[in-house]
Amino acid sequence: MAMRLRSWPQPLTIASRVIGVLVALVVPVTLTSASDPSVGQHWQVIESVLTHQRCVNCHTVTNYPRQGDDRHIHQFRVVRGPDDRGVAGARCAACHQEDNQPSSGVPGAPNWRLAPVSMAFEHAPGAPMVGKALCERLLDKKRNGNLGLRGLELHLARESLVLWAWSPGTSKDGSPRLPPPVSQEELVAAFKAWAATGAPCPK
Repeated sequence: MAMRLRSWPQPLTIASRVIGVLVALVVPVTLTSASDPSVGQHWQVIESVLTHQRCVNCHTVTNYPRQGDDRHIHQFRVVRGPDDRGVAGARCAACHQEDNQPSSGVPGAPNWRLAPVSMAFEHAPGAPMVGKALCERLLDKKRNGNLGLRGLELHLARESLVLWAWSPGTSKDGSPRLPPPVSQEELVAAFKAWAATGAPCPK
């Protein structure tokens, strides 16, 4: 009776299979995080809001807020003060109530104030940050109020001054102020999707 010799896989074949499995596991992650164009699109949505005048007027490096779609210096020589809410005799809340005031054109939302200088979205007065610089500023916990990705998401979804940007009211002459170029829901959805990829900054 003839004996059958068992055929063992060659070492090279085994190694090739192992390498194939590893490549199959690694490549999709690399493509998703680095090559997927949707990742860049998510950031573009976020940047389009953070660089809009509704945000940058208050996220400024200057000692005063800016006003209007043309980002002019705030009237009456208003300054930020030590707590970003104005100075004695010229507090933000003296004019800015919890709602927009159509008759005077004064905008309003709860807890009206300037963002701290550490949270400025400008690299120079009147010049918004973009790309990598803006992304790194947004994510820097030492400058963003110690917020992680979840905290930033909630800020964009719930903060009254953020929400106001999409209901900015009208100027004194009755002309409507421009909201950001995408809806607040689109912003939050883009942020969630971007965060899910690891929140990569543009190069």
